[in-house]
Amino acid sequence: MVSGLTIGGTVIWTNTAMVAQSGGDVVLAGANAILFNALSGTFDIADDSDVGRGSSTASYIRKVGLFEKTAGAGMSVIAPGMVNGGTISAVSGLLDVHGALSGSGKDEIGGGATLEVDATVAAGQTFIYQPTGGELALDDLDVSGAQLFHGDVSGFGVGDTLDAGAPFGTGTTFVYTENSARTAGVLALTDGSMHASIAFLGNYATTNFGHASDGRGGTAFTFKT
Repeated sequence: MVSGLTIGGTVIWTNTAMVAQSGGDVVLAGANAILFNALSGTFDIADDSDVGRGSSTASYIRKVGLFEKTAGAGMSVIAPGMVNGGTISAVSGLLDVHGALSGSGKDEIGGGATLEVDATVAAGQTFIYQPTGGELALDDLDVSGAQLFHGDVSGFGVGDTLDAGAPFGTGTTFVYTENSARTAGVLALTDGSMHASIAFLGNYATTNFGHASDGRGGTAFTFKT
């Protein structure tokens, strides 16, 4: 178990087995500190503690393996960027990823949990609802006309929510365009001068997307049969 861990300087802190974080934050405080969670490793946030970052944006979390939040009904903030080549999993509460998300990995949203991404998400990340009743929140989906979210969304179904966030308010118009094989498509959003496209894996139509205010100035989509 780790609690109140500070990774300083250019230290690479490596986990190859199972580590539970509880009772205190982990902070990447160095100029180029790295939390390296190997593909064989599981890093489990077992309460509402955070992974913080010092002033250097060069500090980050790498490889990931399985990086999960399994307990705590509140929010856990992941401040550093993450190079995800494994699986990020929100099982309980809100897992809020503040930093940029890159690499080719999976991002799972469990029933009753929320996974929020606040910065650039690179192509290669696949966000998977499983089994049902989860929420994916895309904060800052579009900033000054530049789209930040480039991942794919999979498993969107009854009980799930996709929050497009501000500035896509209740006046947002949208259309879903499916590929010819009916295996994937793109949900295109427009609100004034703001535009964004969200790629989905699966068979959907525009009529499958219901939307309403998310209560925070944005718009949230739910699945309609």
